[in-house]
Amino acid sequence: VMVGEVRQSVRADVEVVTKIKYTLKGESKGTTAKIVDLSMNGARILGRTFDFETGVEVMLVFLLEVTGIQYEISVKSIVRSIAEIEKGYAVGLQFFDVPPSDQIALQAFVLSKVHDL
Repeated sequence: VMVGEVRQSVRADVEVVTKIKYTLKGESKGTTAKIVDLSMNGARILGRTFDFETGVEVMLVFLLEVTGIQYEISVKSIVRSIAEIEKGYAVGLQFFDVPPSDQIALQAFVLSKVHDL
């Protein structure tokens, strides 16, 4: 028997700059990254360097544009994976506690990007 995780969410290839806020050893920190893969449940971000580890809670803050309307959302995330790539790192994030209004904006954005293909 093989067991695997099946992703239930539609994923979209995007290029969205995000601010990342987190706490490291009791100190508030921040950096930026590029979201390259986005779904209702998580994202993959790329950056040159990150000083957080898997299991850490981070807050993504980014702008979405849907039908000409810009909407800033803040999404709580858990770092699930960090992989070294050619020019830095790729980080897998899982979202949690996303407010309903942000879920609607996120879903509209993801679906608009999927249908742009």
